[in-house]
Parts: sequence; structure tokens; C-alpha cells
Amino acid sequence: MPAAASLVNAGPAASTQGFFRSRVHGMSGSEGVGPKRGLASGEGLHHSIEPARAVVARAKEFLFTMTTGRSGTKYLAELLRQNLAGAECEHEILGWDRFGVDAPDISHMTLFNSLGNVAKVQAFWRQKLARIAAGPAPFYAETSHLLMKSGLIENLAPLLAAGRVHLVALERDPFDTVMSFRSRHDFTNRGNMWVWYLDPDYPKNLVQSEKLVTLGLDGICLWYILEIRTRAAYYTRLLTGRSGIVVHRATLEEIAEPAGASRLLAAIGVSKPP
Repeated sequence: MPAAASLVNAGPAASTQGFFRSRVHGMSGSEGVGPKRGLASGEGLHHSIEPARAVVARAKEFLFTMTTGRSGTKYLAELLRQNLAGAECEHEILGWDRFGVDAPDISHMTLFNSLGNVAKVQAFWRQKLARIAAGPAPFYAETSHLLMKSGLIENLAPLLAAGRVHLVALERDPFDTVMSFRSRHDFTNRGNMWVWYLDPDYPKNLVQSEKLVTLGLDGICLWYILEIRTRAAYYTRLLTGRSGIVVHRATLEEIAEPAGASRLLAAIGVSKPP
């Protein structure tokens, strides 16, 4: 993979805005960046040894996101906290002693995206989700963008045995998302991509990256947005009709307004306006 482009030499924001939007909305497989494989019905992104079990009586609700990061996850956590009485609402559970316990560590991220849902990944989710399922709160929300990329969806069984899972496919304008990445110097080295995002060279990626990475930092960021949106679409199709799982679609721009926030809250069972 070529070195990421310098932020200093990346060019003015105005000249790249149309590029991002046209690429995200106009991609096709003929451009060399389409999906590397189809979305076969009944096939997970990675195999899960423990199949999800249907639940008749659901006592608890759980909510997670399928998103890029820099997409409104912190805002969403606060929106839920202010409108869900008695809920436990987390954004990202980070700390020296939290990685590998409450948050996936670098080995979980890299193993899941290179080898799949291996035993170590499953063990992490088993202990984390069992603890969440046994918690006292009737509604648990964690909006971290790390979770889907580390095998959350393949390992939902402990939560489905205790209640219903909401998955929010949260998007933000791609230009604004990339500018946020660039302001933080994200995607400038593999360590950053392995810990927080995705490596374009991971074997388990769905979207081809070869052409976009030649465009430098902007291309890598754009590939990442496409990869996350493709994974979210993959999981949405896979989980359609699955008992105990509800997928919601939202954009940061939409839920930043009262009407959009009310629509999402209503969909997860909150009737009062925010």
C-alpha cells in the first residue's frame, strides 16, 4: 500500500468535497472498487459457532452501531442518555484496564479482520456480552464504532437470549467524515488503522481497495467509508427477518434535528419528543 498523502499537500477542502460525494454515491464494480464477494443469504461475514436463538419474552433492550466513527457516535450516546430513563448509555469504554475486557484490543481487531471469528475473538465477546446481559439496566446502549469491526454481530447470542438487539447503521456526510479523520491525522500509519479503523489489506474486507489507496490519504479514508457502509448493508440483509434483531438507518445530519431524533427514538420505543 502506498504511503498516505501528507495532510499539508492534500489540497484545499473545497476541491475535494465533490470528489468524495461523487465517489460514494457513484461507485460501481467496474471502477475496481466494488464488493469482492456477494452477500449470500444466510452467510455471515465470518462464521459464528453459536447461532442466535429466538426469544419469546424479551425483558431487555440493547443498542449498538454499525458506523465509521467520526460519525456522531458520541452525540447519539448522549441523545439516548437524555431520553431513555434508567438506561445505561456508553459511548466508548476506554482505559488502560478496559481494552480486552470492555473494548476489543488490537489483537481482536486484527484477528477478526484477517482470520475471522476465531476462538480468542469469541471468548472476548462471550465474557463482555454475558456481563451486559446480566446488568441491572433494562436498556443498554454502547455506540462505539469499534464493536462491529471486531465481531459483535457474529457473537450476539448472549444478548438475544436476554432481550432484543437494536443495530443503528449511522452515517455522516462523507466529506465531513474525511475532514474529521484528517484533522486527527487518522489513517497515516498502520498502527492507527489496526487499533481504531481498518487496514485496506485485511483479507476479510468486502470492498476492493487497490485503486483508491493509490489516491493517498483521501482515497484510503474513502475506501474505509465504503467498506463500513458495505458491511452494514451486508449485515442488514443477513439479519432481515431475524427474531430479536432490529436494524435502524440514520444519519448524523438527520438526528441532529428534532424531527430526525424523534423518528429514531420512536423506532427504539421512546414516544416522547427529545
